[in-house]
Amino acid sequence: MRTASAPDSAPLGIEFLPCIVGFLLSSNPVLATFNAFELQETLVINLSFEQTHIIGNTETDLENIMHNTKSSESTADLESDEQSPSASLCPFHLAISVHDLPSSRKFYGELFGCKEGRSDTTWVDFDFFGHQLVCHVDTAQKAEDGISNPVDGHDVPVPHFGIVLDLDRWKLLADQLTQHKVEFVIEPYIRFKGQPGEQGTMFLKDPSGNALEFKGFRDLNRLFAK
Repeated sequence: MRTASAPDSAPLGIEFLPCIVGFLLSSNPVLATFNAFELQETLVINLSFEQTHIIGNTETDLENIMHNTKSSESTADLESDEQSPSASLCPFHLAISVHDLPSSRKFYGELFGCKEGRSDTTWVDFDFFGHQLVCHVDTAQKAEDGISNPVDGHDVPVPHFGIVLDLDRWKLLADQLTQHKVEFVIEPYIRFKGQPGEQGTMFLKDPSGNALEFKGFRDLNRLFAK
């Protein structure tokens, strides 16, 4: 390791930069996308501000140097490109009938932690994962099983609604619901294994018999893959 006090003019090691640059470009594929001028300018920056830094000691150090000296503009572009596909979706509005508001508030508000919005004596709306879910009281509503369709060997209740999450959040939600001893219509499992539509899924019903499905994908961009 080579150290020195702050330089009077040029940073320490500046005279060796042409040789260092030539060696790095010929021996390190990580730096192949940089031309000699860019790499030399980067090393000058690091020599100027970090005299005690090990220059070119390992490939990892070099990769870190190149990443750390990228412009803030390119970083912003990267962050923009990596935004979740859901960022461009419009909030969805869904109105469902329920037996009463207290049980709906307990289920959607307490169990799922949905923030309550506007309400009246016969309805209340919830922020359901960024979407507007409105529960309307229908005292004549009867608890019916409805119909079901076979999907991947399970009888899926119809109609149903729900949300699509990334797989990690889906697993966390499944664990939380299991800990709360929620009764599932279809317990959490991975459906369509090894196929383009592979996904986590689970079904349950609210106190009024409305069926919900929660899906989980490793890659949300594969939601409509076939």
